[in-house]
Amino acid sequence: MKRSRAYSLLKKGLPFLTIVFLVYGIYVHMQYQQLHNRLHDQNQDRLGMVIHISENLTANLEEFIKLQNNRDQPKVKEDMDQAWRMVMGQKESIDSNLNGMIVGQTDEQSNLNLLRHSLVNVNRTLLHMTEKFLEQQSYALKQEEKKELIAVLNVYERMQEYRNDEVIHVYQLLQSIKGPIHQLDPHTADMLKEVDP
Repeated sequence: MKRSRAYSLLKKGLPFLTIVFLVYGIYVHMQYQQLHNRLHDQNQDRLGMVIHISENLTANLEEFIKLQNNRDQPKVKEDMDQAWRMVMGQKESIDSNLNGMIVGQTDEQSNLNLLRHSLVNVNRTLLHMTEKFLEQQSYALKQEEKKELIAVLNVYERMQEYRNDEVIHVYQLLQSIKGPIHQLDPHTADMLKEVDP
């Protein structure tokens, strides 16, 4: 009798428990999807800020490179100081936005992680230049170093092509910066060749 009563309760309760678990599973999935969408939107916002800031960085870096030919003149040195200070300030803002991105395990997020890695390496080139300038107390550049600065400029100029996009496609962005990245960091450029769309 006890056994048939337990069986009867189980028979009546099983559909109810099934519905509870089903509703709970749907709820958890919806919460996960909302979190995923929120992280995607935040990362897109940060990437948009990086592109926006890079517009100013390219203008100042371009000015700095143009001033290289007359760097020994006192007024030009002041202009170079100002331009380089602006470049480094914008580099810091870009780094801050890159560090604020949260990436996961999807293909798009792994591409975003590779983009972050690539841009951190690009910015590291600027940091090394600053150390060099401080060490030699001059803005003199060797031909190879000038090519590196032009490669940095090209990376951020190519990113400008995406400034009006509502949704920034990370894969396409990675493909467009692959060439100048190769000049700065061949290892990272090799990694970009293996990126999945």
